[in-house]
Amino acid sequence: MVAVGEVVDGRYELVRLIARGGMGLVFEAVHSFTGRTVALKLLAEGAAARDAMLERVRREARALAALRHPNVVELFDAGENERTGPFLVMELVEGRPLDGILAARRKLAPFDAALVGRQVADALAFAHRRGVLHRDVKPTNVFVARDTLGRERVKVIDFGIAWTQAALASTRLTQESELLGTPVYMAPEQLMGAGVDARSDVYGLGATLYECLTGAPPYAGTYPEVLVQVGRGERAKPVRALAPEVPEALAAAVERALAHRPEERFPDAGTFASTLGVFLGLEPDADAVVDSDPAARRGGFVRLDLLGPKVSAAPAAAAVAAPRPLPSPSAAQRRRHVRAPYVTEALVLRADGTPIEGRTEDVSEGGVLVATTETCALGERVRVRFALPGSAQMLALDGVVRWARQARAKVLLGIELVEVSDEARAALAAAVGR
Repeated sequence: MVAVGEVVDGRYELVRLIARGGMGLVFEAVHSFTGRTVALKLLAEGAAARDAMLERVRREARALAALRHPNVVELFDAGENERTGPFLVMELVEGRPLDGILAARRKLAPFDAALVGRQVADALAFAHRRGVLHRDVKPTNVFVARDTLGRERVKVIDFGIAWTQAALASTRLTQESELLGTPVYMAPEQLMGAGVDARSDVYGLGATLYECLTGAPPYAGTYPEVLVQVGRGERAKPVRALAPEVPEALAAAVERALAHRPEERFPDAGTFASTLGVFLGLEPDADAVVDSDPAARRGGFVRLDLLGPKVSAAPAAAAVAAPRPLPSPSAAQRRRHVRAPYVTEALVLRADGTPIEGRTEDVSEGGVLVATTETCALGERVRVRFALPGSAQMLALDGVVRWARQARAKVLLGIELVEVSDEARAALAAAVGR
């Protein structure tokens, strides 16, 4: 079992576990010679169909190697060794995945959703021109990151089931991969195991933006349930029926991307990007430009503020009620301490010892936001365990659940830390100020 402190390939020391999935583990690691921090992805020990998993890691490496784009996570290195198997070394980005942002806010303002969509569409168009299909476009695989200048930039991540032209030519790989993906974001032809192309990724982006605008994906349920809905020809509810504040032009673009027949969608991701650019006022079309702050644009760059200012409290979470609302935090609870985005694996231990697995979304010297699949009672005493940002030190801190919000499959727990040692509080404060 690979653990924190181990050195991979003689160069990359594992510092903390960021994320765990059925296929792989993602660690923060430090290059032993340069001191550079990176994200290192390893194949999970005991992963089912290991030979197929090995091939997918290799294909992800080849796909990322072909994609040098500001909106695609960058691959620095890759390899394979006897102890850990194949590994990918990628840029370590600071920020939060879109699914976590949606769990907190439920949905985005139309302008923000279009900004996210434009950057994802640009990345997909670039990938498609180089013969790479992502095949799993969804909020979990869209990361809102902060660059070195403090600006927010969208990154498309996890090309684990991407197809290259070489893979498309392999009947064996095609058959193995037909039903991989997340059903509620999969294009009809992908759901039914038919041929896929760039328009299938356009559909995935359309489904993602639909959720950003309405607070729910276009369809809900398991693979068979979604397949039945799509097979019957059931269309998603119109965007403006669920979110009347969305401008008609943006709603129409998203609904076109969600057309059941590929030929009725945008012909490619580049056309979808251009349409979103017109809506944002980044491309010339006087009839379609929406009002926006000219000061927010500089040479085509539009400010995106989903993570909050670097040196002040994060924006208030979700002014809109969640589908199954739970008590929300007061402004005083949210803004007592400066918070910073921080994603890493977390374990919440309830008073009776029951563990709840999850991940942190942000931290402060006085609290932590944890995304899980189970809720806790308000006022419940818990212990939360996670790795301190920027180090291998594990913190196990006592806290009280001050608020909880449920959004689809996720529960967000706002945990106020209590009886924190001066050393731990100082370490958290330093991490927030990094």
